[in-house]
Amino acid sequence: DDFVLLNAHVTRVMKKLNDDGYKICIFSNQGSVKGALDGAKARDIKLRLANLTRELDVPFQAFCATQSNKPGKENDPHEYRKGGIGMWTRMVRVHNGDVVPDLERCFF
Repeated sequence: DDFVLLNAHVTRVMKKLNDDGYKICIFSNQGSVKGALDGAKARDIKLRLANLTRELDVPFQAFCATQSNKPGKENDPHEYRKGGIGMWTRMVRVHNGDVVPDLERCFF
C-alpha cells in the first residue's frame, strides 16, 4: 500500500493540525494510472485514498500526478510530478477557493 502512516502519532497530529485551521493536502506521484482515469490502477488509488480518509478522519485534498512529465520536460519544476511545483500551483490557483496560502505557515 502506497499510503502507510509513518507511525501511531500521525492521526493525532493530523487532527490537531486540522483543529488549528490548517488545510491538509496530499501530493502523490501515481504514474501507473497513466491516462486511464477510470482504469483498474485509478480505482486502486481511489480506494487507497478512501481508506486513508477513514484512517485519518480529517478532511484533506489529494492531488495525484498520473503521468510522466512530458518528453524534454523531465526536470521542469512546473510539471506535476513531485519534485516539481505543478500540483502545488494548481491547488493554489484552481482548488483553494481564492485563499492565498500563508507560506510562512506552510510545511511538508
